Amino acid sequence: MNILVWNVLQVSLTTSVVILPVLLFCTVLRRRYPARVLCLLWVVLSIRLILPVQITFPDAPVIAPRTAAVLTVQAAVPHGIIPHAMPESIEDGQGSALSPPQDLPTVSAVSQEAEKPTQELDIGMLLTAVWIVGMGTLLTGSLYVNQQFLRKVRQTAHAAEKEALLTLYAEEKERLRIRRDIPVIQSPYTNSPMMAGLLHPMLILPEAGMEGSEARLILRHELTHYKHGDLYFKLFFLLARCVHWFNPVIHLLAWQGAQDLEIACDQAVTHGLDTEEKRQYGQCILNHAVRGMGHRPYTVTTQLTEGKHVMKIRLQALFTQPKKRNGLIFLSVVLLAGSMIGCSFAIGTEGKPDAETVQQMERLAEQWCDAQKNQLTTGQAKTLLGGSLKKEFERMVDRMGEVQPEMRFRVDRLPMDAQPDMVSYTLSPEAYKATVKTHTRHTQYGGMTQIETIQFGKKGEALHIIGRTLEEAMQLDAPEEICTTAQDVLDRGMPETPQDVRTPRELVYQNFPVAGGRCEVYGGNLNLVIYTFADNTAVFFEFERVASEQYRLKGLSVPPTHESSIVKDKNKVDLRKAGTQWAEGYRRKDLTFSYPFMSKAMQQAYISAQEEAYKMADLWHMGGDFGSNIDDYQITIEAKDSIRITYFLRSEGEEMRYAERLRFTMEDGQLVIGGREEAANGKYDKLLGREAFLMLYGTSELLPPRMDEGQLHMWKTFAPERYAAMQTPEGALREMIRNIAWNQYPIERVMDERPSADGVRIDLAVTFSEKEDPVLIAMYRERNKQYWMIDRIEDGEPEHEI
Repeated sequence: MNILVWNVLQVSLTTSVVILPVLLFCTVLRRRYPARVLCLLWVVLSIRLILPVQITFPDAPVIAPRTAAVLTVQAAVPHGIIPHAMPESIEDGQGSALSPPQDLPTVSAVSQEAEKPTQELDIGMLLTAVWIVGMGTLLTGSLYVNQQFLRKVRQTAHAAEKEALLTLYAEEKERLRIRRDIPVIQSPYTNSPMMAGLLHPMLILPEAGMEGSEARLILRHELTHYKHGDLYFKLFFLLARCVHWFNPVIHLLAWQGAQDLEIACDQAVTHGLDTEEKRQYGQCILNHAVRGMGHRPYTVTTQLTEGKHVMKIRLQALFTQPKKRNGLIFLSVVLLAGSMIGCSFAIGTEGKPDAETVQQMERLAEQWCDAQKNQLTTGQAKTLLGGSLKKEFERMVDRMGEVQPEMRFRVDRLPMDAQPDMVSYTLSPEAYKATVKTHTRHTQYGGMTQIETIQFGKKGEALHIIGRTLEEAMQLDAPEEICTTAQDVLDRGMPETPQDVRTPRELVYQNFPVAGGRCEVYGGNLNLVIYTFADNTAVFFEFERVASEQYRLKGLSVPPTHESSIVKDKNKVDLRKAGTQWAEGYRRKDLTFSYPFMSKAMQQAYISAQEEAYKMADLWHMGGDFGSNIDDYQITIEAKDSIRITYFLRSEGEEMRYAERLRFTMEDGQLVIGGREEAANGKYDKLLGREAFLMLYGTSELLPPRMDEGQLHMWKTFAPERYAAMQTPEGALREMIRNIAWNQYPIERVMDERPSADGVRIDLAVTFSEKEDPVLIAMYRERNKQYWMIDRIEDGEPEHEI
């Protein structure tokens, strides 16, 4: 959008250079050329102004610098960027947004201090907003006033009925060879005749009407406006004014263009008339202009409401015959001159760089590519970085305390701490930028290319890298090789040299490019990792422990499955695949999982949000600092393009819940995540509605986990009030779902205790709103136990008879 504003400015300035001389010599030109020639010139210039496309010579002689000024403001940045709303009590984690290797510090823009970091506001973005507001206000206001006028005219108007007037009207239409049926109406809302309506034109006459020769001349005048297409010309003038509302020269163009339309119309009407007839015509338009002096001129009409100066020019033009020149040469010369001026003027970032500056850019780009592979020292940063990048680096160094000059810091943004294999750049010296491509073979999904743009800028005579923008974060070399079913893993087989890792779960993700499934680890005598894909097929990964915190993959096997267990609905498979990877991204704090399943627009929006907070840091960290607290999640398919994910989280030993809804869209033939929204938030003391409560707890898969005997024994010793609460069904419900403000919701017993095969049961009813039915919760207590548990949460009538 910034580029568009600079293009508008360039077009506005260069076109003004052509417009001003014509405006200054307009009186002289009108004596030499017909007014219609000037009208065509104004229209062509208006169309050029409406299309703000910067057209310049390859080596434009004049390059005006484009400002890169920014405003520095103070703003609080949270400890970890959380692009999705999550429970507030979990947003206050103290962990770093990055986990640097023990032997290598990592650049991080996430402040661990109490001070508020500075953020920069691009002046270009501010100017863009001001331009859009000004343009929208002027255009909307003008069209609104014009539409209101036409609405009031239609409400008060009636069709012209005088036979003599209609006869004259038909004769003038025939004279001008107009075949379209243009209605003639009379309205008390106007005192001046006019043509109005772009799509449905109509001739509006004052209620008083007109008589004799005066009526013939006025009808001829308005129909000539229609014949010339002057209503559309006035629309071009309006659009040019709106796009360039900040330029007074363009407003002068629109004003002068409207006057020349009237003069050209006058010349066409009086062509062939003698002096006396011209005098009568002049008196006629003067009379009607005077009657309409108190009325506001409307933008897209041919209303005869003008000032004394304009009327004087029009009357003089009636008796000043222009020289016999068709004006084609004049038009060609002016437009050619305008094109030459426009193409010779360009707006750049710094001006056309000389050979020495280009060499400096190449050296900086080479150093940046080297820093991508070999990291960056504090000494190199002083000469390489500038602007916001340098400030961010300095803040990071200050936070780390004493730093050795040759200590190295990462500046790349590759996922999963992958190391680049190859880094190359393409220089665009005129734009003062370079495109850097970083390739690596070491990601979860195999080979990957990352593309970013670095921006150069000068401080005095020194050139630095002042900014970076990620264009493509994860361009996979072979996306078709990702394993999304059990058969894909079996076809790939065991790797020749399996990678040993620190956790059993990593054995899957580090050795296979799996996607769309979830891991469950079973230790002890089993030593299995079961990975279940979206289509319900699964693979057993057998492992062994070879050292403290080191595990090795032993083999693969497939559990016995039945055809009926495989989900055959491809849409449901794709929804679960994307939803699982999204949730795994939160659970593992790694955007690598969910990124390939996002739409391109969502990818860019996420990366832009990350760049604002992290600057030079790892962009692949997802979900703030609560990711490790996610115990589990449940995916519910709501529609063919929507799923809901309910997360089970723990904070200070208590379970919490949060639900979000993912919306899907088709992109390049694939189902991708196009947006997300909060569905339900079960934070502490949250006043939930009935629907939100059922969303978080309302199915058998979402019930709170069974209380652990050890936990209950600990309560009996250290928290006797909680242990005592578990001995009543109402108290047990409150203790098992503690983060809801139960004091706001009545809990009633809808039946007495009843024996069952394994103990005692009772039903509770929770009322969330007097306007809604209560939610029924079935509680049970096992035989020889003192505490109650939740059996079912039901929306409606219970499954058993009361």
